[in-house]
Amino acid sequence: MAAVARRRHAEMMADRALQEEIVMDSALDWTLVYPTLLTNGLRTGACRAGEHLAMKGMAKISRADVAGFMLSQLSSGEWLRRTAVISH
Repeated sequence: MAAVARRRHAEMMADRALQEEIVMDSALDWTLVYPTLLTNGLRTGACRAGEHLAMKGMAKISRADVAGFMLSQLSSGEWLRRTAVISH
């Protein structure tokens, strides 16, 4: 069972990498957003974003703050054609 799970995980990661490559190589305006552990908490309006974030423990962010970050990118060029890891 573990071998099947490992193989399936490897297939999913390869598929994700291919999807990201297709987006990055396109002429589209894109931002890839990678949230840390998602919670159902309220929107705080405060989040850290970086291509790489230093994190201690189990970093979390609310779904509402992820949505707020993504919506803010519609009118901001800050993360245009870049990847953002976001967390509280």
